[in-house]
Amino acid sequence: MRESTPARETRPNVPMTPQFRHVAEQDAPRGWHVVVCSKPLGVAKSRLAGAGASGRVALTLAMVEDVLTAATATPCVQRTTLVTACPELAAVARARGAGVVPDPGNGLNAAFRSGAADAGGKYWTAYLPGDLPCLSPELLSAALIRMAAHPLSVIADRTGGGTTMLTAAPDETASLRFGRGSFSRHLASGAREVTPPRAELACDVDSLADLWNAVGYGVGRATRAAIRELSPERYSETAP
Repeated sequence: MRESTPARETRPNVPMTPQFRHVAEQDAPRGWHVVVCSKPLGVAKSRLAGAGASGRVALTLAMVEDVLTAATATPCVQRTTLVTACPELAAVARARGAGVVPDPGNGLNAAFRSGAADAGGKYWTAYLPGDLPCLSPELLSAALIRMAAHPLSVIADRTGGGTTMLTAAPDETASLRFGRGSFSRHLASGAREVTPPRAELACDVDSLADLWNAVGYGVGRATRAAIRELSPERYSETAP
């Protein structure tokens, strides 16, 4: 049974556009498979080391939880799969109605391929990292509508170098090039650039600076709780 969508915080000075508001009320076309990948908690997000070992683990777990919560609550998403070798993350995924595929251990792109194969090519596929704490069902629906305009689509991260989302039509084989500098490689492989419906979809988190930037837009319930444990004073300064 899927959990209800958690309450979210948004910045009051970033108004919703009428188009985005409409998407929040009307489903995107159905038939999507969302594939999310995450390394085991003990080795993931090493650049969050400034949060301390326990803080890094808690933040990594919370961000993956928020991504899965958003994906499984998005009406047009028929299937959500987490690829991981981590039992704790697998348990979180199953609790949210997502499937779990073991990480084959050959890197991120191999993990994404393994997760996509789990659906047998029946759906449009969206490849997402597990570090998008601002993701919501409304934001994901709006993005999928835009990305379905092309057989292969890609959204850049806020630096313009990485990729926060790659999508492929059922009859297309995505050339997965995740990693440093992946955005240009995905463009070179034939994916069309898509502007995200809201800036926070480009906010992946690799560092504490990235995290505080995401907090300014509004993060999901699990990440919000982890941040409050980590730094309640800093959270109250940056979050509305």
